[in-house]
Amino acid sequence: MKYRQLIASILVSLSVVLASHASPISSASFEKALQDAEMIASLEPSWKVFRTIGDSMGPYFGDHSLIVIQ
Repeated sequence: MKYRQLIASILVSLSVVLASHASPISSASFEKALQDAEMIASLEPSWKVFRTIGDSMGPYFGDHSLIVIQ
């Protein structure tokens, strides 16, 4: 349980940092980003990976971002 809380805290902290900048850009390949997102989502059965479409969530998430939600 503490491991999940740590991961959730890291994700929240990362979200705060990213929220202060324009849409984040990653040098990771889509395949690697998807693999990482699926690994994080596998820590909790209610977490799922989705890919954003459009710019309605900008400046927090750019078009085609991968997000992990509950």
